[in-house]
Amino acid sequence: MPTLLTAADWIEIQRIFDAVVELPPEQRPTRLNDFFASHPHLRTHIESLLEAAGESSHLSAAIGTAAEDALSVGLPSVGDPLGPYLINSILGHGGMGVVYRATRADHEYQKDVAIKVVGFGLVLPEHRQRFLMERQILANLDHPNIARLLDGGTTQSGCPYVVMEYVHGQPIDRHCKEKSLSQRECIRLVIEVARAVEYAHQHLIVHRDLKPDNIFIDSEGSPKLLDFGIAKALGVGEDGMTRGLTQTVERIMTPDYASPEQILGQPITTSTDIFQLGVLLYVLLTGVPPFRAPSGRIGELENSICNDAPRKTDLPTDIDRIVLQALEKDPRRRYPSIAALAEDLQRHLDGFPVKARASSWRYTTWKFATGIKQPS
Repeated sequence: MPTLLTAADWIEIQRIFDAVVELPPEQRPTRLNDFFASHPHLRTHIESLLEAAGESSHLSAAIGTAAEDALSVGLPSVGDPLGPYLINSILGHGGMGVVYRATRADHEYQKDVAIKVVGFGLVLPEHRQRFLMERQILANLDHPNIARLLDGGTTQSGCPYVVMEYVHGQPIDRHCKEKSLSQRECIRLVIEVARAVEYAHQHLIVHRDLKPDNIFIDSEGSPKLLDFGIAKALGVGEDGMTRGLTQTVERIMTPDYASPEQILGQPITTSTDIFQLGVLLYVLLTGVPPFRAPSGRIGELENSICNDAPRKTDLPTDIDRIVLQALEKDPRRRYPSIAALAEDLQRHLDGFPVKARASSWRYTTWKFATGIKQPS
């Protein structure tokens, strides 16, 4: 009897198909064996699709459409009520569900909100558990640079949702570009973001998906940290020490901002957020990512992140050293904490010697001789 594929299966099929379709036929079996170590039930489907790939140039698009159609089942539509809210538009969607813009509709008060709904019956049980964890994570956080949790519930079709503060603004990279912000102004924004991440770390939470789309700059020019959807609470042992996270089911990450340990399936710690902020800082200051894949293949990008040095920059030496330390492959060689990264960035702005640069009498003397305070 044929196996009924879920929406999660279709998403995995799309990802794997894209990764192997351009490989020479003789290389595909080895790559498929790696992919299907934990998903053997998808092998037949992928092999059939690969055989048919030469017959239809629209095959990849068809897979994506099938997955998207499956995900839409059971999710609210624009114009639908959801609790005391009325859905106005769709802000975004992905493998776990849809994010809507909505308005309070019970005449108690007027307020725009963002509502994230997960397709309960269409994702794996661990996805739903992760979403419910996000609700609890947000409920525990109260920081001016982190989007607030306002409400939560379950739709009539059984889909859990969370109602969040709607941030009027734009992603940090677009904001910096459109406002033509200077390097110093970009660094100040990253310091604010780092302080918000530090607050989360103090509450034993690692975000692990820090990227421009999850860091909005509001109408007042302040950053807001969004989407703890793949954040995890750090395990705490009886001795009070935090424990790293292991990924036992799947890797969940944004490839361009992923750390080496995410790619390799190693334990995730607060150092992962340090690496991702290093990538963000590099992008804001140079306009390009530190690692690249000329062919556009995800495997090539992952290999570059794990093995290549970041592309050389024309940044001032001190800020270049700060970025390079944040981007160390080995988490133990990065900054010991997000607070230490923020402190070194502030030291750079203030004209003090930075800790990322090897200390020497000549360097320290030069920093003080050239002036501690720099123009803002």
